[in-house]
Amino acid sequence: MLDIVGGVEAVAQTVNVDLVDGSDCLVVSKGDTFGFYIDAAEGSFTGKGAADQSINAGSLNVSKSASTPATGNISPGDGINLAVFDFEAKGEDIKISALTLDITRGTITCAQITNVAIYDETGVIVAGPQDCSSDLAAFTDTFIVPVGFHKYTVKAKIADAVTTGSTVKIGVDRTNTQSSASDSGTMTAVGMTSNDTIYPTPYTDVTGNTLTVAAADLNIVTLASPSGRSVAKESMTLFGRLSPWMRGLPVKMLMLLPLV
Repeated sequence: MLDIVGGVEAVAQTVNVDLVDGSDCLVVSKGDTFGFYIDAAEGSFTGKGAADQSINAGSLNVSKSASTPATGNISPGDGINLAVFDFEAKGEDIKISALTLDITRGTITCAQITNVAIYDETGVIVAGPQDCSSDLAAFTDTFIVPVGFHKYTVKAKIADAVTTGSTVKIGVDRTNTQSSASDSGTMTAVGMTSNDTIYPTPYTDVTGNTLTVAAADLNIVTLASPSGRSVAKESMTLFGRLSPWMRGLPVKMLMLLPLV
């Protein structure tokens, strides 16, 4: 067995394995149970596989990435990370010229989800931005998935007026794709070398996690140190330590006034 990592060409290529160097070969065989040597009878063995194997066009698989945001809370704002997907291209680089995202939502309206865009691993937008329309974000931008695993992140703007508790989930749409390599569905992909149509797998939708919209929340707690004590008259006396923590988007603290 061997892995085929390349070899896709505009003209179909073939591969086989030849275990014999030349026309003659020496075969030493030995019984596994009793250890006796066995004379090998000449048969139809030629040292090669029964048939050459054709190297077809590359392939593309889409899956939910381990880096996708876990089920939990997000806040309204721009550039909110909604999902991360792994695209694995094999055999050749894959050019994608159409891709649709499903937007499953609860309470939040489609109009409150805008600037939906897909980012590559370097933070560059490769598709979009598009606004939610009929619970979809359809892209016709062209981008190339190089051979190997690559992460693509979906970000969007969540409107400030969204009701707390609203939910949103992003998926790569594979609707209208039959359970066979005969229909590319709403994703259009071709091999960069072979120029053949690629039918990405799986043939069902690939979804991220459900995220719940919650308002940004800032909490400040008093640390146990320093403890109560008597202090001498001096400047810059430490009276206490505070620890702020927040949920959702970063919160900018403009001023903190102590009450004495």
